[in-house]
Amino acid sequence: MMGRFLAPYTCVCDLAIICGNAMPDQSLTQETTDTEAASLRSPVLSRADWLRAALETLIESGADAVKITRLADRLGVTRGSFYWHFKDRGEILEALIDSWAQKNTVAIVNAAGAGPDLTGSVLALMMAWLDAGLYDPRLDFSIRAWARSDAALRARVLETDETRLAALAQMYQRAGRSPEAAEVAARNLYYMQMGYYALGVSEALATRLSYIRGYFTSFTGEALPEARLKRFLEEVAQRPGIKDAG
Repeated sequence: MMGRFLAPYTCVCDLAIICGNAMPDQSLTQETTDTEAASLRSPVLSRADWLRAALETLIESGADAVKITRLADRLGVTRGSFYWHFKDRGEILEALIDSWAQKNTVAIVNAAGAGPDLTGSVLALMMAWLDAGLYDPRLDFSIRAWARSDAALRARVLETDETRLAALAQMYQRAGRSPEAAEVAARNLYYMQMGYYALGVSEALATRLSYIRGYFTSFTGEALPEARLKRFLEEVAQRPGIKDAG
């Protein structure tokens, strides 16, 4: 009798309770679904992702802007993700400096020693300075600006400049220059290029390339062979890191 009495009048929820199977809370179910969906949409950030965001922020706004909360906002995540990869802000700042040294200084040192002769090395340097994938002048400028208010970094920048100059001087010595002449030639080449960036010169790629012969002669005292120039220009056209600034 009880069963026949309950059947017409008891709601589905009541039956579930009577049977010992409570109906799921629809709001909780929806919340869980939304959380899982958000989790699936959220990217898993690596140390490289955080460092890339820090580098972009440094270049755009300076070292003071490289803050954990600002980076998290930029990446669209919480601050907690940062601490999986870095101990604190100081560690990511140090990583920025290391990244600069690895990218820009290594590019110059490698190029200076790359060629089978002085022509090859100077052309490799020109390629590095054209290709932002090898040498990023914006990063160099940002680090130097930061160093003006950081004595320890300033000392490291000076040390880095000496490393670069030494590599260039060795390049000239291998070509037969005396140590004194090689040092002067290295300074002439390096300070000219750094000055180009410091002045913020912006030229169309075609304009920069039109000066290659003249630059080469000023750096080496020799004429650039046409065959070597042709190969250089062909490689420039194929490199994705070389873009027209004009």
